Amino acid sequence: MLAWKLAARKSAAYLFRGLNLAIIRRLAEKYDDPQKIYQEGKKIARMAAEALYIHYLSGTKAPARSLEELAPGYNLGVKFFTGKTFDEIETRREGKDFYITFRIYDCPLCKGVRAPVPVPICVVFAGTFEWIESQRLDEWNAESVTCDETRCRARGDECCEFVAHIRLK
Repeated sequence: MLAWKLAARKSAAYLFRGLNLAIIRRLAEKYDDPQKIYQEGKKIARMAAEALYIHYLSGTKAPARSLEELAPGYNLGVKFFTGKTFDEIETRREGKDFYITFRIYDCPLCKGVRAPVPVPICVVFAGTFEWIESQRLDEWNAESVTCDETRCRARGDECCEFVAHIRLK
């Protein structure tokens, strides 16, 4: 049974990797602008986020109850879907702005892949984070949430890095 669970996690990472790459390739056929490709990729990820979140919650505890609990919760979520965790997580609060920076050096979402265009391809995490936390704005007393992949191994960067920003009211 344990072997099956490990194989399933590994298959999920391959599935995410393949879908990410396919989405970026398809969008690159449609758009010339890397920023447009990235934004459209995030829209697709946000559309899939509800199903991912429901699946995640079915196998874990309740969602984070404070902004400070978000980082460990997302670390668990990445492990739940890919079998890996983030290597570094930093949180900081600057007035009404709360930031979380996630870094992973051996990213299972783009491992061994070269981006076909100069676009970060692990966009599924950024879009999923945005969708989930946009559903919880009232809980956080926040007005907006964004998450962007600022570095990607598939583009030649040393790690994949995501910066989440929650703007409080």
